[in-house]
Amino acid sequence: MDTKAVLEKVNGLNSSSTLKRWKKLAENLTGTTFKNFTDYIFDYSESDVAKFQMVANLKTERGLKNAILIAFGQGNEPSVQNISEYQELENKITSLKSSNALCQLDNQRTIQSLQFRIAQMEKRLNQLEELPKIKKMLR
Repeated sequence: MDTKAVLEKVNGLNSSSTLKRWKKLAENLTGTTFKNFTDYIFDYSESDVAKFQMVANLKTERGLKNAILIAFGQGNEPSVQNISEYQELENKITSLKSSNALCQLDNQRTIQSLQFRIAQMEKRLNQLEELPKIKKMLR
């Protein structure tokens, strides 16, 4: 897969110069090598694309160097485990977001129900407070 295809597939990777910089960092930090046709044209694998996507997703919260170390592994370590763990974590995050949304909706319903009950109780309290005044007036 060429640079243009990688740029189209990786969300958050917007330019070939950024890809080149990330590739260089991955090579320098982890010893990763990329298959190339010539000195300037590289053939990226689907695994490479998945790793670059991981870098794009992690860079803001972990920093670029740490994101590259996580995605590509340290010192030629295989990063398949990192990718699997990352994808598992992404799935858990998605699940947690969904659960959180359901909890928020449930909380909103509970709050609305409680607000309604409070309004009813305030109304009843006002009626009870008015009762002695009414009785006094009838005497």
